[in-house]
Amino acid sequence: MPTDCWIDRHAPSCRGYARASAAGRQRLAHIIAWEQAAGAPVPPGRIVCHSCDVRNCVRNDDAGTYEVDGVSYPRYGHLWLGTIAANNRDREAKNRTRLAPVRGERHYAAKLTDADVARIRARAGEPHLSIARDFGVNSSTVRSIILGHTWKQPTSWD
Repeated sequence: MPTDCWIDRHAPSCRGYARASAAGRQRLAHIIAWEQAAGAPVPPGRIVCHSCDVRNCVRNDDAGTYEVDGVSYPRYGHLWLGTIAANNRDREAKNRTRLAPVRGERHYAAKLTDADVARIRARAGEPHLSIARDFGVNSSTVRSIILGHTWKQPTSWD
């Protein structure tokens, strides 16, 4: 976390953003901070983003611009006013994109292995309920595997 952030210690929302009261209602603290610095509400189609990537930072002191892919956006402190697309491009440029989800037998909730899936597909002509009982899963799971809706590439998750 950058040391020059102004951290709001109010109770965080479910996504980690600080919440605060303004005009008698609870709102996200970084949006309140932006509106105080700008002297105007956030326009429709825009969102308040963090240049520091710290969700509960409310630093809104110095005015300037923040650049993403050659486009300048208005900035106050660590808060800049952009679009969802610009925020996503900024996140990707900083390599903060979430990792690809874990799939197949490596998923924490997987009941089947890649070998099980191959055996299920080999038995595609049999009744799904019979196959499901043999593998301890639901018949709809068997149907989804056979149709290729799930476990699309069981041996190439790596």
